[in-house]
Amino acid sequence: MFSCMASLLLSLLCLAQEEDSVRAEPDSSDYITASLLIMQPDPSSLITYYGHTAMRLQCPSAGLDYCFSFDSYANGDFWALITGKDRTTLLPIASSDFFRQYRQQHRKVYEHELNLTLEEERRLWQLIDHLVEQGPYLQTDFLNHGCAGETASIITSVIDGRVVYPATLNLMDDSQYEIIDRYMTEESWYELMLSIFSGADSHRHLADNEEKLMLPTILEMIWKETSIVTPDGGQRPIFAPKDMKVYDAPHMEEPASSVIRPWVVAALLLVLVVMITVSELCIGRMRLLSAITDGLLLAMQSSIGLVLSALMLCSTLPTTGGWNWNIIVYNLVPLAVCACWLWRQPKARTKAVVYGTYSVVLIGFLAVMLACPMFFVQAQYFMHAAMLVRCLYLCYINYNTKTYKFTNLKTQ
Repeated sequence: MFSCMASLLLSLLCLAQEEDSVRAEPDSSDYITASLLIMQPDPSSLITYYGHTAMRLQCPSAGLDYCFSFDSYANGDFWALITGKDRTTLLPIASSDFFRQYRQQHRKVYEHELNLTLEEERRLWQLIDHLVEQGPYLQTDFLNHGCAGETASIITSVIDGRVVYPATLNLMDDSQYEIIDRYMTEESWYELMLSIFSGADSHRHLADNEEKLMLPTILEMIWKETSIVTPDGGQRPIFAPKDMKVYDAPHMEEPASSVIRPWVVAALLLVLVVMITVSELCIGRMRLLSAITDGLLLAMQSSIGLVLSALMLCSTLPTTGGWNWNIIVYNLVPLAVCACWLWRQPKARTKAVVYGTYSVVLIGFLAVMLACPMFFVQAQYFMHAAMLVRCLYLCYINYNTKTYKFTNLKTQ
């Protein structure tokens, strides 16, 4: 309803100024003002970890002043989000309410007025009206269809001429994984999740440089040096030559960063596994402690494997569905094997072969990790080493058990 009324009112008001659009010059009349909004990140939330991007359109003579923001994950269904069933909508919000909302969240808003012609601003408003009317029209995909990339695409689609980006854009990382990893807190739990659960699509080479404008901070940085070349050869910056407006927010004390980093937990796990394994080699099997250790490692491996398998089977998102190299190590095969062993106890030789085979898989994958360290974090090396140490040990003791029984049989 709002969209139709705004579009009709704007169209009627634009008729009186139709002659102004004959010459494609930047609009200095402030009849319509279009702005790019960059919102401060919220590191405590995965959804807003990198900040947010929106647009603001104003027509003072018509009393219109609205911000248009991409809204997703509205119902809080995380499974729908990661499987690709969640949908994003472009919402119109009165600017006063929009700025008050971010002020309450203790997040600053930075406004850059766009250097568009009156005709471009009209087309932009009409296009936004059309997208608002579509409701939840876009699959929620923060990498391929994030707020920054979609906002940039909408704005550039109404520009007469071509957009010229600075050389800085060519020098940026070549994959989505590398870009988001660079702007993520090092060795955080989010970084570990990214490294394990992101699919192969996130590592693809970005041939189109515009795809690199996927984060609000990157879009803002690049557009400060971006220009528009008009059909007649003229050139103008995409941001109006005005000072950026800052909508301040009360400072909020950031929570002390957790000292329990994933690499610390993984390192402690590796130390525990090594200590127990060495003790068993020296003084013999400690069945209860050994069972707890092996159960903990199996639970870790199977939990990750369950999520990866579910994503590969159920997710339609390019970034979480499809092939993931981590499935080679983290899968449900070990859990299935252990379930079979509970039903029917195998011979020691069979166990030795199984543990030996998995050890070879772990060693091969470790070689891949060492060859491509940019795609793995420190915690993964410790997790990997813990499983490898335990598998080698279990292979060794089962092989020795088989050899011991065979030697005794020959003696008898």
